[in-house]
Amino acid sequence: MTTHCGKLNGAQLGSKNKIMYFKIFIFNLLFIVVAPSLFAQTDHAWIGTGKVRARITPTGIHRDAEGGFLLERGLPGQPAKNLLSHLTLWVGGFDPGVNLKIACEMNEPVLKSDWQGGFRGVANSGKVWKVTLEQIQAHLSDYQDNGVIDNPIPEIFSWPGNGNSFSELHNGFSMDSVHYYHAPFYEVFSSDGMYNPEKGDYPAGPDLNDYPAPPKEIVFAPFYDNGQNKLTKGFGTDMDAHLFAFTLDCQEEDFVKNTIFFEFGGLHNSGTDRLDSLHWGIYADFDIGNPNDDYLGCVIEENSEMVYCYNADTLDDNMIGVNPPAIALMSFDGPFNEYFETIPMSNFMPIIPGGFYAGFPTYSNEFYNFLTSTWRNGIPLTAKGIGYNPGIPSLPPRKKAFPNHPTDPSGWSELAEHNPLGNRSCVLSYGPTRRLLPQQNANPIQFALTVSDKVGFKQKLEHFISMRDLQGYVFDHCFDCLTPFDSLCSAPVSVKEIAPIARVTPNPTTEFVSLKNPGIGIHKVMIFNALGEESIINPPQSVNEDEIIVSLNNLPDGVYFLQWFSRDGRRGCEKVVKN
Repeated sequence: MTTHCGKLNGAQLGSKNKIMYFKIFIFNLLFIVVAPSLFAQTDHAWIGTGKVRARITPTGIHRDAEGGFLLERGLPGQPAKNLLSHLTLWVGGFDPGVNLKIACEMNEPVLKSDWQGGFRGVANSGKVWKVTLEQIQAHLSDYQDNGVIDNPIPEIFSWPGNGNSFSELHNGFSMDSVHYYHAPFYEVFSSDGMYNPEKGDYPAGPDLNDYPAPPKEIVFAPFYDNGQNKLTKGFGTDMDAHLFAFTLDCQEEDFVKNTIFFEFGGLHNSGTDRLDSLHWGIYADFDIGNPNDDYLGCVIEENSEMVYCYNADTLDDNMIGVNPPAIALMSFDGPFNEYFETIPMSNFMPIIPGGFYAGFPTYSNEFYNFLTSTWRNGIPLTAKGIGYNPGIPSLPPRKKAFPNHPTDPSGWSELAEHNPLGNRSCVLSYGPTRRLLPQQNANPIQFALTVSDKVGFKQKLEHFISMRDLQGYVFDHCFDCLTPFDSLCSAPVSVKEIAPIARVTPNPTTEFVSLKNPGIGIHKVMIFNALGEESIINPPQSVNEDEIIVSLNNLPDGVYFLQWFSRDGRRGCEKVVKN
């Protein structure tokens, strides 16, 4: 991600660079003396919004005594509540010799992993890097005042961006030895693809469409398949990957403050063989307070795909208390198929201890079966009970478990089926993809973990669906449009101060909206749906110089974003709901 922001002239650079490098030299001498206290990377890092937080390790989320993914503000006066204990990447496919190659990780009964934290072949790199918005802002202010970094921030200077010349000093390894895959960053000084923190460059999001808007907190952790297969006992995939997590600074909206965004990216085939029939999966072990009374479900509508976990007794939990929360994994973007089309969530498979064929897999073929909606013994998932129904040929195979609303007595859900209570893990996967060639990259998997603590299960599920539309828009589009994220977070934000603010009524609406901007002449209006696609509308009708009417008659029900432009350069964005 690159851009140019106010370069200095040659004469300024000459004198300022001497000062800059002298100051950094002095900083490095001090760093050598007190290095143990300044190392910014760790073996884990907590990232959060103030309402939820997650414990990130080099290969995913792993709980400690506190938990793995926590709801910070639960019942008044009570400590944070754990909702998820483990989350990691599963990958499986076949080489041209039809040998299954697979890499997975589980924590049952103890942690075993085919993954190795760090960059492939780089010692001391199995760490987690974290940077905050405050650190980035301080770094930029330091650079912008005189073109010199006077007070280097270790978290900024240790960030493993491509070509970071300070990495060996701060991290104990050189970035020259890192080939796949560097941490993302934003270039301030140049566009040479090199991370130069001494010239103002700073860590950034995974792919925020070149918009320089740092998240509130960002975490980066690389890992790779080391071929030892301690868990699956099969051939390794030779895959490199990273986990990138971030939060956004918008504390007044649930869809952000209840959410942490994730990406499994840098998906690179470092092997010598292509991989066919390849499935990419996310393994999650949900534990809502008491881990032995959870149920699973999923939503499979296009562009609203998610899996969720809720308490089997939707009214109470003996560790959390009344109205236990629910947690959802929102799926935004999957890898490409062979035609370079994004694959939606293809499979959702529960793992339910207690039944041998439905319980935790042991061998490589069993792990691959779960990636393809098949039980350990090869019996396909079918819609009845927990989904394990051998000997009932009248039931067709299914790809996604528990897709119906839990309050629907005739639908397939754990609640309607009265399934046995117990611990719940699951795998959601994308595939099959074919012909991932040696040294080829795959599209990243992007998703979010979101909590709902609304009263009533029906309200929780509706809350998830409403948040999912907004999260998808933010993740994919809010960083290359005008100011919609700011507008959603607080009041409508424009280039110039607007008082009083713009007002859209009625909202929600069924046919039209009135946009009122007293004292501002609006000359253009655009409507985008929740996917960021522009919607075609009839030309707005002017009521007077302060008000226009925008017809939504030709648009289906849903969430929209109305962007407006004034004649004097002001602009803003409003969320509109049509139902």
